[in-house]
Amino acid sequence: SQPQKSSDGQSTQEEQTQAEPEKTELEPVTLSWYFFSGVGQQKDQAEVEAKMTEYLKDKINASVKFYPLDWDTFITKTSAMAASGEPFDIVFTASWLSFQTNARKNWFVDLNEGGLLDKYAPKAKERLGEVFLKGGQVDGKQYALPVYKERAQSSGLMFNKAIVDKYNLDINAVNTNEDLEKLLAFVKEHEKDITPLGVAPGNTIMDGNTWTQYESLSGDSAVPGEIYADKPDTKVFNRYETPEYMEKVRFLRKWYLAGYIDKDAAAKTSTYDQKKKNGKYFAITAGTKPGADAEMSNDKVTWIQKPMTKIYSTDGNLSGAMNAISSTSKNKERALMLLELTYTDKELNNMINFGIENKHYVKISDNFIKLIPDSGYYFGAEWMFGDQTLNYLKEGEDPDKWKKFEEFNNQAVPFKSIGFSYDNSQWKNEYAAIKSIIQELGDPLDVGAIDPEKYVPQLIEKLRKAGTEKYIPDIQAKFDEWLASKQ
Repeated sequence: SQPQKSSDGQSTQEEQTQAEPEKTELEPVTLSWYFFSGVGQQKDQAEVEAKMTEYLKDKINASVKFYPLDWDTFITKTSAMAASGEPFDIVFTASWLSFQTNARKNWFVDLNEGGLLDKYAPKAKERLGEVFLKGGQVDGKQYALPVYKERAQSSGLMFNKAIVDKYNLDINAVNTNEDLEKLLAFVKEHEKDITPLGVAPGNTIMDGNTWTQYESLSGDSAVPGEIYADKPDTKVFNRYETPEYMEKVRFLRKWYLAGYIDKDAAAKTSTYDQKKKNGKYFAITAGTKPGADAEMSNDKVTWIQKPMTKIYSTDGNLSGAMNAISSTSKNKERALMLLELTYTDKELNNMINFGIENKHYVKISDNFIKLIPDSGYYFGAEWMFGDQTLNYLKEGEDPDKWKKFEEFNNQAVPFKSIGFSYDNSQWKNEYAAIKSIIQELGDPLDVGAIDPEKYVPQLIEKLRKAGTEKYIPDIQAKFDEWLASKQ
């Protein structure tokens, strides 16, 4: 059998001797892994899974079966499986996927129970460290392992480099939505096959003309209950009632009517993911960080980013991409052993992300690769698996990407709410009703598909009746109490 590799790719005798005794005792198992994917099932997925199984035989004797699901299917399917007790093993989760709420429903294994984490994933625990591990904790229990990536956030725009270069457009001059609007109008006039702005419900992160940022305190970032990130006061409010939200949706409505946004943007059958992948947009809204544009680029489009906000560090960053083990898993220990390898084994980590060398990618140098176009395997989701610093760099990425990640993290201003965790379990009926209302009215408003003058008042009224007037004062009281306890 082959020795394991440490994160720098070097085999260590210590690791080899530690791992050897267990190998002969392990019965073969198949581990299922559910995550969401804008590109869905891949043509060569079974071939990569077979390669992975072969690779893992001497390490943990496990086969891996991926279930990449589109957004709506992922949420519906995994929720139904967890609620019904259907066995499955690993599932992607995040603060914006109701992680805290679902953890409190006991959908996930507490990784500290019985010393699971120390026994089966000690190196992942060490790599993540105390700060990052907090992202996967609820009420003192460790329900998930965060992906090792950026611990901070800024929001901004990604621009299609081919069009920027073709017309010598100055994207650095874009500091407001009004600045952006001028470029959208120009592109609409000059590029008939390109949609000026790509947006989808829930990711139009541009409140106000100058991009206001909020901190979500509701325990479910899909549900309103925020404070301003860059203002000193700590009043909790409903973001849909702010002047910045109204200003945003007025811009979006204007752009939608002008043809700058896809007519199907609010539909479940939206072509957003495919058009983004194929470079059929001039600009998209996105989170920005060192190398985010290169990560999003592929053989069909090169993106260049323009941050629009300050850099903040939030609880949401720590819990923005995680993997948990389902409470229904029949192979909890082995699932955790697999997760451990995604933080320590460079070869496995890159197989998950990029497939098989010379079939799905070619190596340019020791740590740089070139993806093979339409190869049959690439999720474009490196931020979902293990330690992202183990990833090969793609052609065109900055050799200093990971060094800049650390600098980016260190520049971040921490949100006022870091460490605050609101138990929203008493409001589950209200939260469910609110999410339904947001899907009905908030999603189409978020892409300009309906008139804000008519529908924002309706949205606010419906949200109040559904429960915002009840639970927001409770969040305020608990947050005030928490702030007082820190003084």
